[in-house]
Amino acid sequence: MPVLGSQKRLPTPGLQTCRPVLGAGWGFCTQHRTPIPNMYRWIYQVLSYAAAPFYGLGLGWSVRRHIAPGRYLRLRLQGPPAELSDRPPGQPLLWLHAVSVGEVLTAVPLLQAWSERHPDWAVLLTTVTPTGHAVARRHWGGLVAYLPMDLAPVVRRWLDRLRPTLVGTVETEIWPNLFWQARDRSVPVAVVNGRISDRAFRRYRRVGPLMRQVLDAVRCVCVQSDRQAERFRRLGARPEALHVTGNLKFDAVIRRMTQARVPDWLDRWRAGRPLVVFGSWTAPEWSLLRDTVTALARQVPEARFLVAPRHIEVAAEWTDAWRAQGLPVGRRTAWQGEDWTVMVLDTLGELAACYAGAAVAVVGGSFHASQAGHNPIEPAWWGVPVVIGPFHRDFVDVVEAFQAGGGVQVLPTGTAEALQTCVRDLLRAPERQAVWGQQARRVVLQQGGALDRTLAHLEALTEACRRDGVTS
Repeated sequence: MPVLGSQKRLPTPGLQTCRPVLGAGWGFCTQHRTPIPNMYRWIYQVLSYAAAPFYGLGLGWSVRRHIAPGRYLRLRLQGPPAELSDRPPGQPLLWLHAVSVGEVLTAVPLLQAWSERHPDWAVLLTTVTPTGHAVARRHWGGLVAYLPMDLAPVVRRWLDRLRPTLVGTVETEIWPNLFWQARDRSVPVAVVNGRISDRAFRRYRRVGPLMRQVLDAVRCVCVQSDRQAERFRRLGARPEALHVTGNLKFDAVIRRMTQARVPDWLDRWRAGRPLVVFGSWTAPEWSLLRDTVTALARQVPEARFLVAPRHIEVAAEWTDAWRAQGLPVGRRTAWQGEDWTVMVLDTLGELAACYAGAAVAVVGGSFHASQAGHNPIEPAWWGVPVVIGPFHRDFVDVVEAFQAGGGVQVLPTGTAEALQTCVRDLLRAPERQAVWGQQARRVVLQQGGALDRTLAHLEALTEACRRDGVTS
């Protein structure tokens, strides 16, 4: 329940500490002995307890296809991993939270780089979604757990047992109790790759006083762009805490994909024929996808089409629908060498490498108004021309960077006719493909560097806190 509320300001280097000495509703500054109202924090506690049963039921329902709801809720209500609770006394701990797949893939290179620089640290990565959890376990060799429910007793239990040195969240993950309870224990909180979408910004502005109280607990906010810095500032982040470091997603792709190769099975299936990859398409976009692939398969019979649903549980349904229309189609896990025109990717973790074999990439999650876009950086890294739809509010800064460098085609309308024409024309113009793809890759390389800048700010934060005796 990323909602809001807060307490008082964590001491900054050179300033005297102001600690609460009463309960959750009021505190006293130990230096000035003046009462500090914690009304917003109290309101949030009441609302979070009231909403917990409904929130829990909704969570259980949403994850039921991946994990038993009861087990999932237990994992989010119980204590932290015993391995970290029992770690050697004095060993520092970085706890980083990334909600789902995209954020996890952004977080893992940061954690890997941190561990390379600080091998004596323990590291914990938490997620919320089961798919994010699965990807985290696959790509991160360290400990992975589900984020505790944002209820005061649950968060308190985690922090008291873990005794983290630094708590960080990725992008827009704002968890009030986690932030406040960390500050109560003088544990610095950081936000990395910070981003607030247009929709979230409007929503947060309506509860501005609450947001100011929450963001006041954050010691370091590393944001993707000047636009994002201004949004965090207007919502209440401390100006001295804000740092424009760039977008970690570019560095994450560069670091993760440098050693990747086209999968052998993909090369065998496409057999040298032009391949169009439709990546990360969602259920609301299904009718557009169905009609576009069906038409292109008949208009460009020499091409092959790989379709990657955002949620692989729909793979069988989509396969059956195309088969009913007479297309040679099958799922990746069932392929035994057949010459299918369309293959539906029903595995996790393979899409990024599959882009390497593409002539054209069409990134979904951007062709229906209910969607907010998906990451176009992975196909661009491979020098593949990228086509996206008009709905990409979660990737505005990324898309603008590509548009400035000529690396992405944004269709102004999400109609089947427009998409078919764009892809068909690209398939028939190899020279245009090459130029467009080179421009896309150049943008990715130019946008790198956020990883080193982010690490520098996190290291400066932990050093300042250690020097001033703030961290636990």
